[in-house]
Amino acid sequence: MRRGVFEAHANDELHLFTGHVQRSFADVSYGPDAWLVFGRESRGLDEAVMQRFESACVRIPMRDGMRSLNLSNSVAIAAYEALRQQNWPAWHNGDF
Repeated sequence: MRRGVFEAHANDELHLFTGHVQRSFADVSYGPDAWLVFGRESRGLDEAVMQRFESACVRIPMRDGMRSLNLSNSVAIAAYEALRQQNWPAWHNGDF
């Protein structure tokens, strides 16, 4: 997401995934219109974006000494948790 996109969605439910905060992704609630935002695999989210949306930043806990998770694995973990919290809406709606 480019900076203009962040500003356009500043009032939406954003969850920015980064390894630079202590708040766990499992400790927040995800609504049906939540945006799960990830940075580039090579460098993550821009520092300015993380500062602007600091309260929306979460992390996926890892073992000590691990540098980072693969981006696709991180997306899968986050999407799974968001859908789990919503009781799998696509499953119940027959949208699979």
